[in-house]
Amino acid sequence: KVVVLMLSGGGSSGSHASGNSSGGKGGSSAPPTQQDGIAVLDVDVSARRDRLARLVVDTDELREVRMMYRLVSAQLHTAVEEERYMDAARARDRLAELRACDPLMRHEDLSKQLKHALDKEDYSLCAAVRDELREVQVRLPHYRLRGKWGGVYGANGVQRVEITVEDGQLVATKITGDSNVPAGQITFKADVSLDGMIEMPKPGGKVDPIAKALSQFANLKVKQRFHGVGQVANPGFVMPQWVPGELIVFEEDVIAFVWKPLSFMVVFERLHDL
Repeated sequence: KVVVLMLSGGGSSGSHASGNSSGGKGGSSAPPTQQDGIAVLDVDVSARRDRLARLVVDTDELREVRMMYRLVSAQLHTAVEEERYMDAARARDRLAELRACDPLMRHEDLSKQLKHALDKEDYSLCAAVRDELREVQVRLPHYRLRGKWGGVYGANGVQRVEITVEDGQLVATKITGDSNVPAGQITFKADVSLDGMIEMPKPGGKVDPIAKALSQFANLKVKQRFHGVGQVANPGFVMPQWVPGELIVFEEDVIAFVWKPLSFMVVFERLHDL
């Protein structure tokens, strides 16, 4: 399906004080132990189950967690500037709890912990972090996007792409192509890290043009949106170039990519039979 659009990290507190705050989901929890600025993972199996149980996967709840994270980050910055270090410590601990609820933040924290453990040659810890990292990954919508997808590229017809995800970068490569961008070439890329995430519009708030266009899909709920770039070229793959774009992840096995300057969107469905 093709649609033409009508387009008109938590900081360090710098505090010398310490403090605990009650947790959010799952009850109270102490902030993680720090070593060389990196949170030390509790490798106990039951503790890992508890951490996984605290992860929020519902889209609306995730939006609330991320809004709260931005609010507490601002409170932390203000507290440090005003030298209210006990307040800063509480805000720091609250940020750690919120990061533990967000699968994407948790994934980034675990990735840092894995690198730190590798640098220390602590391979037992590496194994524990790797196992938890894999369990967190399956809770990330964009990590489940690996595989083959099909979409209609306007007059060029149905085309198949294969999506890979590596280190926060999603890449869609054409299996079948056209005279503009042939098979084997990348059709779009997206930054699926925290930096690439696009804030979801608040209910009742200002709606951007893409969100307005997406409202036509009444039976599909948008889970996440990410900044990206799409490839365009003249026939014969002449003068290829990258243009700003956006990846939209829906609730089911449906995604879309928007080539913004062209006001052009292709909706892809997962190909289960390949």
